[in-house]
Amino acid sequence: EELGISLPQKIEPSPIQSEDSFVSGDLIALADNFLGTRKIQRTELLREAITHPSSIHSDVPCYQRLEWIGDAVLCLAAREWVFKQYTLPVKDLVALETILVCNETLALLGCAAGIHKHIEHCDTSMPSRLENYEFQMKDMQQGLWGTDP
Repeated sequence: EELGISLPQKIEPSPIQSEDSFVSGDLIALADNFLGTRKIQRTELLREAITHPSSIHSDVPCYQRLEWIGDAVLCLAAREWVFKQYTLPVKDLVALETILVCNETLALLGCAAGIHKHIEHCDTSMPSRLENYEFQMKDMQQGLWGTDP
């Protein structure tokens, strides 16, 4: 309200997006396990989260809107965790946050969990790129920091 911005407090899913038939039970279980939740309440957001920009449907937006807000939330959570865990100069706190909230780290976590296998897309090069990334990750037998993925 201070900024003159008002956002709806409760957003109702559209009838098309609320159908669970578009989201497999395997994906819901995978997402619940990955996020540490019991049951994802709004499966239409899960469907949006796995929809690549190359696969835009009239009834499902791509993940970019969720990525935008998710990056901010993840950054805030990482900053809080780093701040509470370490008493370091700000430049070192920034470096830790950057490592935690970078595309490479998030790609490694998503691939290790198998989320990449559920991305909805129409990009003919994507399957081979994802397969190549997964192969390289397994071939190295280590994650970004030389640890077991």
